[in-house]
Amino acid sequence: SIPLLSGPTRGQFVLQASGDLVLGDRSQVVDEAGAPLAVVNAGAGTTNIGSAAHTGTVVSQAPVTLRSRAVISGDVRSASSVTAQSPVTVTGSIQRDLALGTPGKISWSVVYPATSAGDIDLEPGAQRTLAPGRYDNLAVKSRATLQLSTGTYFFDSLDLEPQATATIANQTGTVVIYVRGTLIWRGGQRFQGNAADLVLGYLGGQDTFLEAPFQGTVLAPTATLVIGATASTFSGAFAARSVQVRPDVTVRYNAAGFTGPAARALGATFTPVAGGPAPPLPGRSEERRVGKECRSR
Repeated sequence: SIPLLSGPTRGQFVLQASGDLVLGDRSQVVDEAGAPLAVVNAGAGTTNIGSAAHTGTVVSQAPVTLRSRAVISGDVRSASSVTAQSPVTVTGSIQRDLALGTPGKISWSVVYPATSAGDIDLEPGAQRTLAPGRYDNLAVKSRATLQLSTGTYFFDSLDLEPQATATIANQTGTVVIYVRGTLIWRGGQRFQGNAADLVLGYLGGQDTFLEAPFQGTVLAPTATLVIGATASTFSGAFAARSVQVRPDVTVRYNAAGFTGPAARALGATFTPVAGGPAPPLPGRSEERRVGKECRSR
């Protein structure tokens, strides 16, 4: 399950953690048009907004640290402390020791089929189309191409190497992928339907790295998700126990369509947030520059 704060708003799902949330220096979180979007940490770890990073409203159960020259286009709302390294720009209000309510959650069950089609190992330059179903370990090596179609895939491990390509044949609905062991994503994507109409659910506890530009929704409720290797854009929505966005990376909202048989089979349930303030709102025109310790007002 994914813990939720701030209510069922679109921006809530672009970047959400339930432990630690770290935005690297000069990173940004935006919508399709490039406007800043909210980030949320429903956990009790830390929330760290890097130097010159730019995001919308920050909602955090954990203490919030704003590094020098960070820009928050909206509010900073924390159930704990808020500390800043001057100068920091916050266009809305700064609130600490705030009652954010009991986190809600979105959840569904994942059951791997009993029968597997075995390992899939694509050598360099190879091409292969896989039908939805269960497989053991998937390795797609450099210059190889793997095609996945609308439906649900179950893997023990997934390794997409640099210069490898995952072709997503999603013309008739969302493609859902589950991985419960090692997940390595260093290759590219090509969508035949709507871009980002891919859901990647990681069920393991290992640190997981998206090291090439990625489009889709990633859910990793028991793992740390690291987004980015070099300056690049990742489009979709990302939720994990802990989320780290590397320096100079842009996270841009683009939700999966959640259509077709795989999406209907999820059977997700939603429990709303109990109590707490209203969802994040767009930043007001007021601009505040704060020093080392931000005080609520």
